[in-house]
Amino acid sequence: MAEMRRTMITVELADGKILGPERVIFADKMRLERSAKANKWDIGRDEFRTQSFLAWAALERTKGTALKYDEFLDKLTDVVFEANAQDEDEDPTTADTSA
Repeated sequence: MAEMRRTMITVELADGKILGPERVIFADKMRLERSAKANKWDIGRDEFRTQSFLAWAALERTKGTALKYDEFLDKLTDVVFEANAQDEDEDPTTADTSA
């Protein structure tokens, strides 16, 4: 079975509030794709829009924010992505390190 890795986001707002970490799931990615098509965004070239939207989608889905996307952007200070984060239940001392 393939090893599951997670993408986690943590957000800092202008008022200093920290939101997350929250997991970005497939539904958040699909939401990004639909919005990108509707708004003619080039998500392959616009890393910051992609990150901010995925962060907002994950937080909105989990009730971490009630802000609309544009409101979220106005209050956003930073987004930190941790790609390939370990599953919380995974013991890092037993992870497969073979290449």
